Amino acid sequence: MNYYIQGLKCPNCGATVSIDQTECDYCGSRLFISSFYSIPYFTDDMLRTQMHEEYELEDETLELLSKALCLLKLRMFKEAEENYKKIISENINNDECFFLLSIAMLEGKKPFLHKKNEIDEMILYIENAILLKPKGIYYLVYSYFIKNYYEKKKMRYRNSSIYCLEKSSELGVSEGDKQILKQLIDWEEW
Repeated sequence: MNYYIQGLKCPNCGATVSIDQTECDYCGSRLFISSFYSIPYFTDDMLRTQMHEEYELEDETLELLSKALCLLKLRMFKEAEENYKKIISENINNDECFFLLSIAMLEGKKPFLHKKNEIDEMILYIENAILLKPKGIYYLVYSYFIKNYYEKKKMRYRNSSIYCLEKSSELGVSEGDKQILKQLIDWEEW
């Protein structure tokens, strides 16, 4: 399994903060949700507050990303999708945005309930995320899309869900990653 340490800094004072902090210990500033991995540490009320507050940030992308993550967690999928598309149009190298865009497009429904062109677009975004930075969690969701749409409908796809699942295991997916996905995707096999 792959593990990594992510260094986070308070956007206000620059102090080191951990991913599970919602407030800076040094200056007391509210911290932004800046990653898929920080979602579980924010309550729905904190997400709503963060979405509606105006921040004076130099980096507009950080504000958009934070808002998109809040919208996704609150299951406001269409709004999250719009934000992710805007971020991608400004920063084509953000693998996490491609991944989360595909999750937002799923709208909390099973893949087989979508039209083929919608699933193909979701898969394209997952494949873009994988091209930018192969991660086990990306392959896990990729496997889910293929299995729950193409294979369920007895259709062929260039990759099999088993291949993607093996790649996911090879790259590693933590239980924490799976728990976050459970909040966003209803899939019995997590």
